[in-house]
Amino acid sequence: MTHSEPHPDPGAGPAARRKLPIGIQTFRTIREEGCYYVDKTPFIRRLVDEGTHYFLSRPRRFGKSLLVDTIKELFEASEPLFRGLAVHDEWDWSVRRPVVRLDFSGNFTAPGNLHKNLMRQLDRLERRAGVDSPYDSPAERFAHLIETLHEREGERVAVLIDEYDKPILDALKTPETARANRDFLHGVYSIIKACDADVAFTLLTGVSKFSKVSLFSGLNNLEDVTLDPRYSAICGYTESDLDEVFAPELPGLDRSEIRRWYNGYGWLGAEKVYNPFDILLLFRKRRFQAHWFETGSPTFLIDTLVERGIGPLALEDMAGTDALLSAFDVDAISTEALLFQTGYLVLGVSLLTTAGVAAALVHLFNHALMKAGLFVCLGCIAYRVGSARIADLAGIGRLMPWTASALVVGGLSLIGVPLTAGFVGKWYLVSAALEAGWWPAAAVMLAASLLAVAYVWKMVEAAYFRAPSPAAAPVREAPASMVAAAWGLAGANVWFGIDPSLPIDVAHRAAAALLGG
Repeated sequence: MTHSEPHPDPGAGPAARRKLPIGIQTFRTIREEGCYYVDKTPFIRRLVDEGTHYFLSRPRRFGKSLLVDTIKELFEASEPLFRGLAVHDEWDWSVRRPVVRLDFSGNFTAPGNLHKNLMRQLDRLERRAGVDSPYDSPAERFAHLIETLHEREGERVAVLIDEYDKPILDALKTPETARANRDFLHGVYSIIKACDADVAFTLLTGVSKFSKVSLFSGLNNLEDVTLDPRYSAICGYTESDLDEVFAPELPGLDRSEIRRWYNGYGWLGAEKVYNPFDILLLFRKRRFQAHWFETGSPTFLIDTLVERGIGPLALEDMAGTDALLSAFDVDAISTEALLFQTGYLVLGVSLLTTAGVAAALVHLFNHALMKAGLFVCLGCIAYRVGSARIADLAGIGRLMPWTASALVVGGLSLIGVPLTAGFVGKWYLVSAALEAGWWPAAAVMLAASLLAVAYVWKMVEAAYFRAPSPAAAPVREAPASMVAAAWGLAGANVWFGIDPSLPIDVAHRAAAALLGG
């Protein structure tokens, strides 16, 4: 996208610094106050030309609300605001389409809050449109408003719903309220399909994608553009945006550091995008830090991970398919879908570099070694003790010394201690992530190693510093064949930690072949 002059033209030269639109989600304010603006109108024009009902998911503070407001102004034919933008000469400004915009950015943790919020929004919309509704229920009022606007204005309505999912996400800690909010919204969103003849365009935005069965069964023609490569840059800033729009802000900032810190979102597009909130705060504060994480991390994500006992160790190797990432509901929220839909799970397919793919292959091989070794050791313990729970490992260090020591080696590899295969795998992954600018992924992997220390220590403490229960049956070392297998894998973890040349060489050749390099 190219830089375009705001309206009205403040008279500044092409290299003049402008106001940073931090926290501004109103398109009119950005244009009239001469703020920096990245032109997203080509994406909007394509949406309008190629379809009718759309869904878009992006993390918090990624520009969704500004996108929605821009579409609102476009349909309302606010022509002066679009002067200098790509869409200006291609749009029919003689047509002013009615717009119904709902914004669920309130607090919905308490039962009944959603109903009150929507009733207030409908009150405001009806008052501004001069519409009197004879209905009491929100769904009926919503339908009546759409139908009346179409009949009165002679133009079909644009329906824009921002943060469509927040009433559900706010209440996830109380599933009864979350389910009630979901069912309530299902009835409201079904109106869009029922009023299809009155609706010209629909866009729903949020941070999650609930399954069509639970929330959108009545709107089965909703097109999800979240992972559509054509719309990968519909929100956020590209590399060229920084060069063309924010050029006055770049002097004094290391571009390689900007990429390393913030350029990590791909959404299957050819070009990764920067989180706009991070970039704008970087330009204001002139220092690198995790601006978005400090203000954009949804509390429901942190709470859910804690409740499930999922730490960075488990997050490190997490991956998800497109089908899994779409299977999201109050009663069935997979961790992978939760992370992806809140912006923490970066799709590996977007890191298509030889270093990245090779690192993934090395880590996959080494991780298989460490996990296999740990499983065999726990199998030995379960064979003799009848269980492999932490509580049942008491005294195993003395009773099954060969098995316990192999377990420790596997644990050290899991942590990523130098001279183990686990260290090599993590080192290459972290290096590749930093090279590609995926610093959050690198931070998660490093944090995973720290948390793994606590996990492994629990096993070591039980095995070597606790006495077995007096009531426990006598325990002896596992059969020689099982111990040999455990130590074969433990030895491999050490061998490939000292000399990783073989897996590294094979991984690089495989990565080059996969990427055609």
